[in-house]
Amino acid sequence: MSINSNLWLGLVLAAVIGYLAWERLADRRVVFVDTISLVESYQMKKELSASLERDFQVKKGVFDSLKTYFVLDTTNAAVRRQLFDLEQQLAQLQEDYQGISTTVWNRINPLLAEFGKEKGYDIIVGANGMGTVLYGKPAIDITQEVLDYINKEYEAK
Repeated sequence: MSINSNLWLGLVLAAVIGYLAWERLADRRVVFVDTISLVESYQMKKELSASLERDFQVKKGVFDSLKTYFVLDTTNAAVRRQLFDLEQQLAQLQEDYQGISTTVWNRINPLLAEFGKEKGYDIIVGANGMGTVLYGKPAIDITQEVLDYINKEYEAK
């Protein structure tokens, strides 16, 4: 074989390998999302958390003040009752905060299904740092793309 034939064969082989590599990356059927980052950055979650956090801080401030007053006057039944009521309200706010996760996932899951269908993905896997995905190439991490999509859908409503 001549040098031109070898060069030509090398170029064709390099082009085929390059095309196959590109095709593999372009045809992303299985992708993953960092679920912790997704939920923490989701606008709906931020708004719900901020609202509850404000309520919690206000009630905690009143509770702390009453507690200080109660320490000075332990015989005051009205203050004792207010402390009990506020303690119950604080506990309810903590439960509500934990319920945000359920509310957020109930909103995100249908959007993820819709997003996956639109993009033609076979599977969207959730990576949460708990062992479901131990490694994923950055090329198949679509967390930011999904976050942009769900925030856009949230803002539209």
